[in-house]
Amino acid sequence: DILIDHGFDGIMELDNQLPKWWLGLFYFGVVYCVVYMISYFTTDFAHQYVEYDAEYKAQTASIAEYVKNTPPPTIDDAVYSPDNIAAGEEVFKTNCVSCHNAGGAGGIGPNLTDNAWINQPEKTLFKNVFNMVENGSPNNPAMQAFGKNGVLTGFDIQDVSAYIYHINQEQPPITVANGGAAPQGTPATWEK
Repeated sequence: DILIDHGFDGIMELDNQLPKWWLGLFYFGVVYCVVYMISYFTTDFAHQYVEYDAEYKAQTASIAEYVKNTPPPTIDDAVYSPDNIAAGEEVFKTNCVSCHNAGGAGGIGPNLTDNAWINQPEKTLFKNVFNMVENGSPNNPAMQAFGKNGVLTGFDIQDVSAYIYHINQEQPPITVANGGAAPQGTPATWEK
């Protein structure tokens, strides 16, 4: 009864019953798969796009709530923070690099890494940069007022001011000898 009626190369095949635990796991897996597939196609269960959209909306609402409750920095309350340098570099690459070149080496606009500055309305370098980015340059109409015309928020201006402070005060200057623009303006004596 346990011998199957065919063989191959003289090997005899036996017809043994599968263990009950194995059959139980197999049938459970089949039922689970059917339930999963039905719920996947008829409900929002395990849909990555639905989950992503829900998390995206929650994150966007959280950011909007933060922005609503946190006023953007102004020149009076903006502060330098090393935490803002990376974000400021991204703002710089997006808005400033076309005139000031990579790393602030200067080009159409002046070199931002040396100590010569055309406009010095503020006593500290950080506040001076904040003022120039927000209000533009009275001596150069090509330097637009990014804050006043709504291109950048106070948070963006604070970030880019931190980046320019960083490349000016915490890194060696890019001189004419190593690819920078010639100094423009007068030497600055910034307060710390």
